Amino acid sequence: CFNLTERIYKKHTNPVLCAQMIFAAGAAAAFLLYSFSESSASLSVILSAILTGCMQGVSLLLVSMLPQYFAKTGKVSFVSGVLNACTFTGSALSAYVIAVLSDLWGWKATVFSWALLAVIGAMICKICAKAWNEKMHTIKEDK
Repeated sequence: CFNLTERIYKKHTNPVLCAQMIFAAGAAAAFLLYSFSESSASLSVILSAILTGCMQGVSLLLVSMLPQYFAKTGKVSFVSGVLNACTFTGSALSAYVIAVLSDLWGWKATVFSWALLAVIGAMICKICAKAWNEKMHTIKEDK
């Protein structure tokens, strides 16, 4: 997943746009997992691996690659810290939320919630990608 993420990133160079594409792929994997989880164990494993890989790719882009763009402003550490804090808070909360969701509504509802979260992530990245391109274009012109 890291190699594929790196290839996509090298092609598009906008980490937010790349994150949007990978969130969308994760959403597709989650919706397929939701739809076919009861029909094939091996397909479920493959789709779960794709979904996990997509989320690792998004994490790589947003937590590891995005902060470097703030070097000229001297805010790499701040941005990296905020993004890491959000990541770790989300990871900690998700352990409890996933357990509650699966207890209350079952595993399929939990997988569906992952798909919705991936769609929301893709939408947020889509909104931010335009602003990111405009900001990066402005910084390049200032050089």
